[in-house]
Amino acid sequence: MIATAGGRAVAIRVDHTLESEVQALFERVDKEQGRLDVLVNSVAGEDQDGIQWGSFWNTHLENGEAIFRQCILSHIITSNTLRR
Repeated sequence: MIATAGGRAVAIRVDHTLESEVQALFERVDKEQGRLDVLVNSVAGEDQDGIQWGSFWNTHLENGEAIFRQCILSHIITSNTLRR
């Protein structure tokens, strides 16, 4: 749909819990595109460690820190890095 409308979309897998990967993403976008129009900053499904996401009350406590990092901290890191 984006291409049909004359735009360009690029899907890039980035671990948004790692500030260095987020910084590299924004540097790449700057270099290749000159600007960023839309960022979809989303976490869903199962991560590489096999942690299943769902309701907090069904989550195993040992996964609590990973969930915090991926669901909250990742948005803080990405938003803060984008702002720079």
